[in-house]
Amino acid sequence: MSDRWVRAERAWMFEQGDALFLLDARQVLRRMAQQSADLARAVLALYRAPRSRDELLLALSELTGAPIESTDVIDALCDELKRAGAIVRVPSHTPHVQPPAMGRAGLRVVLGITGAVQSSFSPTMASLLMAEGHTVRVCATEESLRFCSAMALTALTHSPVCSSLWDASAYGPAPHIRLAEWADLVLVAPASATTLSRIAQGVCDNPVSAVALATRAPVLLAPSMNVAMLEAPAIARTLETLRLDGHWLIEPTQGHEVALAPSARAPMHGTMPPPHELIPIVRAVVSTGPARRLPHAVSSLASWDARYLAEPDTRPWQSDALDEGLAELLAQHSAPSLRALDVGCGTGLVAAHLASLGCSVTALDGAAAAIAQAQARYPRAHVRWLCADARTVTLDGTFGLVHDRALLHVLAPEDVPLVLARYARWLSDQGTLVISVHSAQAPESLGTTRYTEASLRALLAPLGSVTLCESCTLRGPEATEVPALRAVLTRQG
Repeated sequence: MSDRWVRAERAWMFEQGDALFLLDARQVLRRMAQQSADLARAVLALYRAPRSRDELLLALSELTGAPIESTDVIDALCDELKRAGAIVRVPSHTPHVQPPAMGRAGLRVVLGITGAVQSSFSPTMASLLMAEGHTVRVCATEESLRFCSAMALTALTHSPVCSSLWDASAYGPAPHIRLAEWADLVLVAPASATTLSRIAQGVCDNPVSAVALATRAPVLLAPSMNVAMLEAPAIARTLETLRLDGHWLIEPTQGHEVALAPSARAPMHGTMPPPHELIPIVRAVVSTGPARRLPHAVSSLASWDARYLAEPDTRPWQSDALDEGLAELLAQHSAPSLRALDVGCGTGLVAAHLASLGCSVTALDGAAAAIAQAQARYPRAHVRWLCADARTVTLDGTFGLVHDRALLHVLAPEDVPLVLARYARWLSDQGTLVISVHSAQAPESLGTTRYTEASLRALLAPLGSVTLCESCTLRGPEATEVPALRAVLTRQG
C-alpha cells in the first residue's frame, strides 16, 4: 500500500487578499497566490484526514466534479508541502488515532493559582485540562486574582472560583475541605514562593495551601518565580521538604521575567512551563498509577467511576455469583425486615440477594456508575441505592447487618479508621458485620492491603466480638480467585 500523509499539527495558514501564507513546522513563511493558493487550501483541507496520493486525487476529482487530467501541479505542490513539513507521513505500522472525544471520563482536577504573574495563563490551563476530559474547579489566592479574572474562570469551568476559606453558609464542610475531598488531582500552577513555603510549613491561611495540605490526592506543584528567589537557600529547603513529603515538583523552565523593565527582559530560569507543556506532564503523572498520593490500590471516586464505565472484563473484582460460602453466611444472619447495609456494593449482587431474603436493604457505593448499573441490573429489588463516600457519609439509624466485600483492603491506611468508626456507629447492638479482605497470600501486584488472621482480628476487636475468621476466595470474571479472609463480628454496645 502506498504511503499515506496527513496535515502536520504545526502548520498554520493565514490569508490576505488572494494570497495564502503558510507558516510551516520549521517557522518558514511561504506565500502562494491565486490558483496556487486555491489548490493549496483544498489539498491541506483534504489532508486533515490521512490520505494516500491516489486517495487525494480521487477526493480532488470529486471536489471539482471532473477527473484530474494532469497530476504534475498537484504532485509538485505536495512535494513542496512535504519539504515544508506541512504534511507528514503516517507510519504504516501505526493506525491513525483520532483525537479523543470531549466528555470522556476524566479526573476531578483542582487548579490552584497563586500570586505569580503566570496566573494570567490560568484560563488557558483550565481549558486545556477540560479538553483532556477532566472536570476542573479553580482555587485561587487573593493575589492571583490580580492577574486573572475570577469571572472568566467561572465562565470557563461552569463552577465558582474558591478564593476564601469561608463560605456563605455556616453549615457543612468549609470550601477548601470540600475541594480537598472532591479532588482526584491538585495542580498548583503557578506555585509562588510564598505558597510553596506555606505548604511546606503546614500553613493553611489561604485556600490553595489549605487544599494542598488537606487532600489525599496527588499534588503537582509548578514553581514560578525570579531565578534569584528560586536559587535562595530557603527556597531550596522548601522544595526539598515538599519533595520528601511526596508532592510532585515540576522543574521550572526559561521565561521572561516581567518584574524587569520590558527593554531589560531576557530569557531566564525560574518560570513554570507554559500550559501546553504542562498537559503532557499531568498526563504522565496520572498514568503512573492510582490517583491517591500513597502507592495504594484505592483510587478516587472519579477513577472508580471510570472503571465501572469500562468493559466488565476489565473489573477483576466483580463477580456475577456470590463468593463460596457467603450465601449461607448471610442467610444465618439475616431475617425478614432486618435493616441491612451493603458497603461498596458495586453493581448490586449482594444487595439484591439480601433483598431477596426479605431484608430492608441500603446499598452504598462511591461510584455513580456502579450505582446506575446496580439499579439497571436489579430494577425490581427493594433496595435503597446511595452514591456516597463511606468515609464521610452520614446514614440514619442503625443496621442489624453490615456487609463489606473488598472495600477495606483498597483503602489507604489512614482511611481505615474512618470507615471502621462508621461501622461501629451503624451496627446496632448485637448487629453483625460480615467483611471480606485480601489475605497475605493475595498477589502483591494488586496493590491492596493484605491481612493475616491476627491482624484482621486485632483491627476489628474494638468493634465487638469476632466470632469467625476463615480463609476464603474472592471471585471475579472467568472464575478468577484471589486468596482472602472472611470475618464475622458481633457488635457489643
